[in-house]
Amino acid sequence: MDEMDDIAKAAGYNVVGHVTQRREAIDAAYCIGEGKLDEIAGKYMKAQFDHATDDQAVATLNRRFLRMVGYSDREADELNPATLSEERMIELLRQKGVNSQQNQDYEQDVVPMSKVEKKIREGWEYIGQLPNGKAIVKRKKNGAEST
Repeated sequence: MDEMDDIAKAAGYNVVGHVTQRREAIDAAYCIGEGKLDEIAGKYMKAQFDHATDDQAVATLNRRFLRMVGYSDREADELNPATLSEERMIELLRQKGVNSQQNQDYEQDVVPMSKVEKKIREGWEYIGQLPNGKAIVKRKKNGAEST
């Protein structure tokens, strides 16, 4: 492991943890098992928040919450999530929540990161990743008209 740490550091990466696994067979898609992939994704998310400043963490969470309730990437960026007060975030989330209750053409799902690619192939749209390493995806419900 020390040699791998040295190689990663020499390439400009920060080593934030180690994961090992013993497998009988290699997964063709990931070379690791699905459960291990979810564990790594969770550790990655935790490391991001552990090394972020409070302002960075708040901005990241605000942006994810905005995406979860239906704001597009562009809309979320224009709202400047780093500067939003708690009161303004609640107002924005409620506002979008009311709009989504009036227009329930979409369904959402929370899935392990290892399932995101499959969901996208099935017509789901990736929304964002939660701090627990899982992902949020959405799609139009069957019979819903495209806008």
